[in-house]
Amino acid sequence: MKYIKYTLLCVFCVSSMNTLAETVYVSDRLKINMRTGVSNAHRIHARIRSGTRLSVLSVDKKSGYTEVKTASGKTGWVLSRQLAKQPSARNRLIKTQATLETLRTELAEHTQQLSTLQAEHDVATQSLQATLSENKILTEELTDIRQKASSALFIEKERNELHLQTVALETRLKSIEQQNQILQDSDRNVLFTLGASAVAFGLFMGLFLPRLWAQKRSSGWGNDYLS
Repeated sequence: MKYIKYTLLCVFCVSSMNTLAETVYVSDRLKINMRTGVSNAHRIHARIRSGTRLSVLSVDKKSGYTEVKTASGKTGWVLSRQLAKQPSARNRLIKTQATLETLRTELAEHTQQLSTLQAEHDVATQSLQATLSENKILTEELTDIRQKASSALFIEKERNELHLQTVALETRLKSIEQQNQILQDSDRNVLFTLGASAVAFGLFMGLFLPRLWAQKRSSGWGNDYLS
């Protein structure tokens, strides 16, 4: 029996907690009266607009009144039939319209952003195409430069070889010129010697031959010839 009473007490507490945690809204009426008690005889101490959010404190099903609390902390009793589980249709419509307007604004912003992104995409695509074209041109120029560089290296190699051959020929030419000069000097010496010898022989003949001839004549060569 005690267990049953304890269970019923727990159920009542849970029900009370759920009732106290409930949130209701003023119905589509323009304004409703908040009274100090649970009858029309009690004083009205506030007027609540339609759509106002209220917290339920307690419910008196017998009188048909519900004790509520406003967001500002004011408490009182209102008719339960003037409350609803959700905001009024008019307030929901206003809220929906506000949400729709917000969504329209966001849609316009997103559309503008999409247009901007599309324009940036077009510019990026054009820039990419231009870059690819420049890259193709640069690749062709690089290939041409490599070919010319290869040709230039080949020409440079041949030029160096020709230079070495030219240096070798110049060295050989100088050697031949030196040998020729030596031969020319040797010929000059021989000619000089021969000339000197001829001059000496001429002098010898010019000086000694007449004397020799005179001596022969005086020794009788001439007389023998005359007799």
